[in-house]
Amino acid sequence: MLKIAQIRSYLSEPDRVGRQPKKDPEAQAAFYANRRRIRGARGQALQRLRVE
Repeated sequence: MLKIAQIRSYLSEPDRVGRQPKKDPEAQAAFYANRRRIRGARGQALQRLRVE
């Protein structure tokens, strides 16, 4: 639904080893897209705002 509405989510993710969706390719694509966004410059800036 977020993709249809053209909204990008930046959900924080705890450091976990081996946490990956394996069965659903659509869920896997969303998982990695979120991971890529939160590690970028905008994602890091949003994290700093949350800390404040």
